[in-house]
Amino acid sequence: MWRRSSVILSVVLVSMMVAMSVSANNGWNNYHWDGNSTPVALTLESSLDVSWSSVLSDGVTDWNSSDALDLTIDTPPDAS
Repeated sequence: MWRRSSVILSVVLVSMMVAMSVSANNGWNNYHWDGNSTPVALTLESSLDVSWSSVLSDGVTDWNSSDALDLTIDTPPDAS
């Protein structure tokens, strides 16, 4: 009986600790991205081969539909 009670108590305590860690709060308080500012402009340097270039281009197009980002793709000069 004692062993069974201690196992049940252990399971309950572990479950409570997991639940507390999942509901933890961050230290940023009410800090958030200012949605009224100009979009963040980033240039992605692509050194991908031709088979992946269209995937990157599609991703940039999708991300640029956001008002928060302005992405461009730059291809570096050939290193050879």
